[in-house]
Amino acid sequence: MNEAKLKQDLVISALYALNPWWGGRYLLEEYRRILLHEVQRTIAAVAPRRAVLLDGPRRAGKTTILYQLAQAK
Repeated sequence: MNEAKLKQDLVISALYALNPWWGGRYLLEEYRRILLHEVQRTIAAVAPRRAVLLDGPRRAGKTTILYQLAQAK
């Protein structure tokens, strides 16, 4: 295996490790957050190239909503 291919494989492996939902390791179907659909509507309504802030208290489910959004795409 050449060095460029090895580096590419390492990068892809690292990306999959940092984004576990790419490999289907996060099956979040049973943990649907109530606000998920509202967040999806907000993102769809915002002008392109604009940021949407998801804010809330600790342990409220913000990360779970982000995982579910990534899984839905």
